[in-house]
Amino acid sequence: MIYIRKDPASDSRISHEELTYIRENLEDLSAKKNLKTPWKAIFSSSAVYAVIVASFCDLWSRLTFLTEIPNFLNSMVHNDLGTRGLFAAAPYLLCLLLTIAVSPFLDYLRRTIFSTKVVRKLGTVFGFLVTATFLVIIPNLRDEKATVAWVSAVTLVSYMSNPLDIAPNYAAILTGIAQTISSIPGIISPFLTGVIVQNGSQNEWEIVFYISAGFCIFGAIFFAIFAKGEVQEWAKINLSVATELQETQISYPN
Repeated sequence: MIYIRKDPASDSRISHEELTYIRENLEDLSAKKNLKTPWKAIFSSSAVYAVIVASFCDLWSRLTFLTEIPNFLNSMVHNDLGTRGLFAAAPYLLCLLLTIAVSPFLDYLRRTIFSTKVVRKLGTVFGFLVTATFLVIIPNLRDEKATVAWVSAVTLVSYMSNPLDIAPNYAAILTGIAQTISSIPGIISPFLTGVIVQNGSQNEWEIVFYISAGFCIFGAIFFAIFAKGEVQEWAKINLSVATELQETQISYPN
């Protein structure tokens, strides 16, 4: 209600440079709308599958230790974490803080030292391996505070930015595909945990967390092999062609 305006020109806070940039590029942006989405190229691209697999594995491990830790502590430490708001919220709070801290650092590395592909792979692989390590350690901890501290180390990955690297004009589509597929762990992981953990023993919890650690390792390997950092050929847009399509009012379904 306070900040939203109907268009950039109506915003009193916009700079002259930004307004000029937007106006100069509106024609190009409008032309892009008439392009056909390259579905075949998207679903045959190894770079796209790298994002999908990383998203799936990350969500599996993240959901497992964020949703099952209260049950684990209740059965192994005999303390109901769900009744203690600060401890229950700690992993989510640290996730927010670490994301804010790590993102500009990775951008700095991209500008000064490494290529985009290297930074994306380093961030994703490092985050997965750290998370896998914590998931292996968690079943052997007995102190409540120590457990929460270990669990709070959230995966520091870069795969969420990768669609903008490989296909900026179709990044929303790639992200939607990846997030849709990665929602599957939200269904399977709790069900599988319920099947495995029947008595709340350490051996049962070890299986749950080791499976999640396995997904982390697999995601790290797959992303390290297939991820890309540059715009893919199928994602490049010839704006002259797009403009011609727009002028002739040829429209393609998305």
